[in-house]
Amino acid sequence: IPRKRVNLIFDGLLELSKRRPEIHINWDHIGSGEGMEILKSRLEEFGDNSQINFIGRLNTPELAEYYEKNNVDLFINTSSKEGTPVSIMEAISHGIPILATAFGGNKEIIDAGAGILLSVNPTKEEIAEKIIEAVDSQRLGDLRKESYKVWKTHYNSNRNYKMFCKKLSDL
Repeated sequence: IPRKRVNLIFDGLLELSKRRPEIHINWDHIGSGEGMEILKSRLEEFGDNSQINFIGRLNTPELAEYYEKNNVDLFINTSSKEGTPVSIMEAISHGIPILATAFGGNKEIIDAGAGILLSVNPTKEEIAEKIIEAVDSQRLGDLRKESYKVWKTHYNSNRNYKMFCKKLSDL
C-alpha cells in the first residue's frame, strides 16, 4: 500500500547498487500489494551485483521458517506511518537488525538498540548511506545481537504474559 513506500526501498537499494557495485545486494521482498508490477517492470535497472526476489505473502509459520533458513542482514521499513509493526517484532525475534523510518513504534524499537533510524521522509540517498555505514563499520554483527536482546527484553510474548499476570495477581 502507498504508506509502506516499498518503491523507496527499491530506489534506495538501486542507489546503493550504483554507488557500491562491489556490495552484493540480495533483496527478498516479503509481501504483496498494489505497485508490485511497476517495481517488477523496473528490475532491469539493477546491475549484476543485485538479486531481487518478490516472494509474496507468507503466513506466520512460513515467515519464521524463512528467517530460520535464510541469513537476513537487515530488515528495511520505510513506512510513512506506523504503530508498532508486528513485522519488525518478528524480524528482531530472529536477531535481524532494522533500518526504519522514525515513526511510532519503529523509533521506540530502534532507540532501544535494534537497528538504524532513518528520517521521517528519507531519500533514496539516505537509505543507501545508512546501509553503507552499517556495512563499512561492520556494525551488522553487533546490531544483530542488540536486535535480539531488544526483542527478548521488551517484545517476547512469553515473558510479557508472565509479567502481566504477575502484576494482575499483585493487585
